[in-house]
Amino acid sequence: PPSVVISFLFSGTIQTKLGLNLVAILSIFIVGDISKLRGILIDDRGIIRPGNSVFYQGEKVSSLTSGTLSPSIRKGIGMAYLDLDIGEPVTVEVRGNHLNGHVVRMPFL
Repeated sequence: PPSVVISFLFSGTIQTKLGLNLVAILSIFIVGDISKLRGILIDDRGIIRPGNSVFYQGEKVSSLTSGTLSPSIRKGIGMAYLDLDIGEPVTVEVRGNHLNGHVVRMPFL
């Protein structure tokens, strides 16, 4: 996300003096980054992995930061930086196939 780029640009002493929170707030005003780390629960059968693309209404909106098969709920779960509300339907591309899922509140249980 753009906040990471802004944080990198303000690295070293400037970032230490300003503080990471101020850098994140500045990035929101400069680039308009309001993405939040959200959970994704996959409804279809499949295992999602970090780096898989997340699609909303046919357009790529993000990539997974993490993903795996949950042993307790026996479904694919993952996290991604998204500007979507809880309950919004998404698809995750795994090996060319799109698996249906939705945005959920974390923790997943």
